[in-house]
Amino acid sequence: MRDAKDGVVLIDEIENGLHYSGQEHFWKAIFEWSARLNVQVFATTHSYESAHEFAKCAISQADLFSEGDQAKLFRIEREDDGFQAIEFDAEQIERFVERNWELR
Repeated sequence: MRDAKDGVVLIDEIENGLHYSGQEHFWKAIFEWSARLNVQVFATTHSYESAHEFAKCAISQADLFSEGDQAKLFRIEREDDGFQAIEFDAEQIERFVERNWELR
């Protein structure tokens, strides 16, 4: 990620090759490095565990980022003949995690 300093990192299916038990440490590292290097990270996943650990880290590491740079989760849903992005902010993510609701 160092080569992307002050830039953007795109990661498709971020959980591929990672055991679910390592997701928490993985997301913490992503958050810390993205804050340290001023990198905006876009990641996709179909994994509930990955989305859940992302959400927990978004809450616990929110102090790494300024208010405008907070972590967000987007769920893509079908709508008629197209798609719609549903945005979840940190407070909404926290409620979903507390209630074990579906995030992905």
